[in-house]
Amino acid sequence: YAQDGSYDVVMLATSSAASSLEEVASEYPDQNFTIIDTTIDLPNVRSVAKIGAEQTFMAGVVAALLTQEEGFDGVNEDKKIAVVVGEDFPIPMAMAVGFQAGARWADPEVECFISVVGSFSDPGAAKEMSVALIKQGVDIIQNDAGGSGSGIFAAAEETGTLAIGVGANQNTMSKRIIGTSLFILYQYVF
Repeated sequence: YAQDGSYDVVMLATSSAASSLEEVASEYPDQNFTIIDTTIDLPNVRSVAKIGAEQTFMAGVVAALLTQEEGFDGVNEDKKIAVVVGEDFPIPMAMAVGFQAGARWADPEVECFISVVGSFSDPGAAKEMSVALIKQGVDIIQNDAGGSGSGIFAAAEETGTLAIGVGANQNTMSKRIIGTSLFILYQYVF
C-alpha cells in the first residue's frame, strides 16, 4: 500500500506490526500511517494507544445505566454488576477498577463486584465464578478474562443475563453480549 502511493492513510490494526511499520514508514516518508495499541515516534505515523481503564470506564457507565432499565430482557431490580478478570496483574486490574469507577460515576448505588479467575485460559472457572455472581443478583458481567471469557458468555447464555466483551469485537460470540468495551469507548470518543 505504501508503494502504491494513492492512499491518504495506511492503517495497521495490530501492535505486532510495529517493527515492520517502522521500517516501511522510514522508506516512505510521504505516506501517512496509523497503528493501534503501540507508539511509534516517526513524523508520518500516528499512534493510537487505548488506555484499558478508559475503555472499561465507559462499559461500566453503560452497565450501570442498563441495570436500571425496567423490563429490559436479562436485567433484574438488584442493581448489581460485575467484572471478571483473568489474572491479578496491573493492567487487567486497572481495567476492572475503570469499569467499577464508570459504574459508580453513572450510579453511586450500583454494586460492582470484581472477581479474579486466576487464569486467562480457564473458561470453566470463569463460568462457575459468573454463575455464582449471577446467583448473588448480578445481571451484567464485563469480560476482562481473555480466553476465560467464553465461560462468562456461557453463563450469560444459560441464565439469560447479559455480558460485555472486551478488546476485539466479541459481540458475535453470544446473543447475550450487549457490546464490547473497546467499541463502546470508540463510539463515544470518535
